[in-house]
Amino acid sequence: WNAAVLAKLDKTTAAYSAGESIFKYLLTHIGYRYAVVPESARISLSGTTLAVSAPLENLGFAELPYHRTKWIFFFCVPKDSAPTGAEPAFATSGTFSGGTRTLFAEANIGSISAGEYDVYLKIANSSGKYAIRLDGAVWSDALKANKLGSFRL
Repeated sequence: WNAAVLAKLDKTTAAYSAGESIFKYLLTHIGYRYAVVPESARISLSGTTLAVSAPLENLGFAELPYHRTKWIFFFCVPKDSAPTGAEPAFATSGTFSGGTRTLFAEANIGSISAGEYDVYLKIANSSGKYAIRLDGAVWSDALKANKLGSFRL
């Protein structure tokens, strides 16, 4: 890449970028092709700690730029129910950055009651915006998250 070109894009706007620099517009609107096979995801529960491990493959043309880090959030939705978007997000110990090949995260889910749940995984910036949609996983528009499997509490 050419640093001078990137610097110019970071200072230049266009009609379609609504006042953002072209570079920031591309960063917030570009899609990555990270793929996961939900059947290969491992979901485990130890006490009230939910852990998820899943291999990832990048089928796209680039990694996350500048080694930007994304955070991982869990949503626990009653099994076979449609997410509403009102479900609480559980912050995890996991992060995601360019070059990640195995995703691992865990969170304390002690605030939910016993039952069967579907696990949705959200990979986004710290405020929960700009989620990464994984290829091969069921996507929830309400949660902006990827369904990876189920567990019983």
